[in-house]
Amino acid sequence: MTGDELFSKLSKFGLSPYEIKVYKTLLLNGPQTSTSIVSTAGVPQPRVYDLFNNLLNKGLIEISPGKKKIYRAVPVDIALNKIIEDMTAYKDELTEYVKVSEPEMTKYNPYLWYLDNTNLIREQMKNMVINAETEIILSLRLPLLKYLDRYILDAADRGISVILTIFPDSDRYDISELVNRVVIKRRPGISPEIMIK
Repeated sequence: MTGDELFSKLSKFGLSPYEIKVYKTLLLNGPQTSTSIVSTAGVPQPRVYDLFNNLLNKGLIEISPGKKKIYRAVPVDIALNKIIEDMTAYKDELTEYVKVSEPEMTKYNPYLWYLDNTNLIREQMKNMVINAETEIILSLRLPLLKYLDRYILDAADRGISVILTIFPDSDRYDISELVNRVVIKRRPGISPEIMIK
């Protein structure tokens, strides 16, 4: 992955393209004045102070006191950890609000859902394994088995009954820890990945 591709992923943290340019420039080139940022980062002069204020509010830059202000980037690990902490706190608060606010009839929704997004499938299955209370029945091919195995082991250690169907592609993976804690059935061929909780 190139540097530009890496920095463009900062948009996932709510940064605009211009904010990314300014933050990247300060990280890679060190502290600068507003004038030098305009030329180095290639951002419009009229926008630069708004960009600084946005980055300051997001905890990504610091400003030196004095008449001629110097701007510098907060190191990545400090800056992003703060954003992640804020997002986690927000997620927890929103989750709790929805849990308390949703009507009683939707809490135990018996519908069958079809998911067609690999990342969403992985995260939903992980969440279901983590939150299982009594039993889990899974049918997994190798990539998803590799991703979920530690969560499956944790569930088994919590006393959850786990039944796992695997396929020939799993022969390339060490399932010795799983063998002692869950019921494993090996089937020929390939099947859809399924989870019942």
